Amino acid sequence: MKRLFYLATVTLTLVHLMTAIIGWPAGDAYSLVIKPYPSLLKQIPHMEMRSWEAAVASGEVPKWVAQRQYIELASGGDEIEPPPLVRIYIFSQMLTVAALAFAALLLAVRLFKRWRVRSANLVGRDPARGLRSKHSAFRRM
Repeated sequence: MKRLFYLATVTLTLVHLMTAIIGWPAGDAYSLVIKPYPSLLKQIPHMEMRSWEAAVASGEVPKWVAQRQYIELASGGDEIEPPPLVRIYIFSQMLTVAALAFAALLLAVRLFKRWRVRSANLVGRDPARGLRSKHSAFRRM
């Protein structure tokens, strides 16, 4: 079950590294796109045309967006209801963050248990009971 959880978390993370929502200039249109390479960019907000041109010139907007080097999955506007794919995408962003936090917590607990067992074995104690075991190194002395 844990492996399935980790696999789903990694898959969701890769999906979100390869996709973004782009708000287009001079309107309320947006697009859900597949990026040409993975990056942490998640969303480019709506801008006016002059702001868009300045952002492209200054490098605030990546070149792949300005040159339209992406694959569009869905598009829509703010005046109409967004497609279900965009709603699922936004929900899965929150789910990905929660899953990564939970995976980090599981990993921390696992490492703590492993550290506790190893340190208990060095001292010669049974980690389950906290007492010396029959096969302890101290009993042999």
